Amino acid sequence: MSGRISNLLSHTFIYGLGNLLSKGIMFLMVPILTNTMVPDEFGKLNIVQPFIGFAEVFFMLGMRQAILRYAVKHEYTRSEVFTAGVNWISVATLISLTILILFSTFFNSFSKINNMEIYRNMMIILVLDAFANAP
Repeated sequence: MSGRISNLLSHTFIYGLGNLLSKGIMFLMVPILTNTMVPDEFGKLNIVQPFIGFAEVFFMLGMRQAILRYAVKHEYTRSEVFTAGVNWISVATLISLTILILFSTFFNSFSKINNMEIYRNMMIILVLDAFANAP
């Protein structure tokens, strides 16, 4: 029992460390970004970041947790679970990306970004992040 708990703690530490490092790097980048970017560009960055976090919900649709939950069950093989999860992430990403492309003018003007290059880069980040987060 203690072996399983220590295994869980080590995995939690590894995943938590990655999250902590990414948030820490962004925290350290704030003074650099505020001193090098004009306020208009920094404001657009502060609009894009929460939008990416919100849109990730639709790109992943909880598949990270579902893959991890079913990978430990003995009624499915890990490859079956992973393949089904990645297939579902692909479908959800395609649908979400299509919606973002179809309504790109609306989202771009509503968010006051008014820059299609930033919007396109945001969509690329969302697609890459969806597939990078598949366990």
